[in-house]
Amino acid sequence: MSPKQRVILRRRLVPLIISGCASAALGIVMSFVLLTAPGGPLPIQVAVSLLFLLTLGVVGFASSLFLAIPFTVEADEEGLRLYRRGQLRRNLSWSDVTWIAFGHWSVPVVLTLGRKTALCLLVRGRKVRKSIGMDDVAYKVSADEVTEFANAVVQMANARSISVLPRPRLRSLS
Repeated sequence: MSPKQRVILRRRLVPLIISGCASAALGIVMSFVLLTAPGGPLPIQVAVSLLFLLTLGVVGFASSLFLAIPFTVEADEEGLRLYRRGQLRRNLSWSDVTWIAFGHWSVPVVLTLGRKTALCLLVRGRKVRKSIGMDDVAYKVSADEVTEFANAVVQMANARSISVLPRPRLRSLS
């Protein structure tokens, strides 16, 4: 029986700050475009512009706050669980795991349109939204922590004859 493994994942703050600033800048630019229409802005344009700016700002700020909340991933003999603020958000039993991918692959870097090679773990559930993944680029977690947690997950998966891949099968339906 393997001991319970746990890792706490915190998003990197710089991408969250950049995304909040980018949404505010986009809102300002869009408002400026709407308000500088030839012949002066119409009252409906002013109202739509301000509503759009306010909505974009609130959604951008709220999403940054939500993503800044750390969460915990646990793995044991029953399966994997994801907790946010101590509440269970995902419960993935081993019978619902279709495959596991663990290795280095390219991941997108928020708002830079670039990519970085990251050490990643993806546990694919029968339903895609039930899958649990992590990497050392999007989260403030060391490669050693990802490796230690992933090795424990891989060992538990091998004991259940679950496929372990070096890269995810993102196009497959299995």
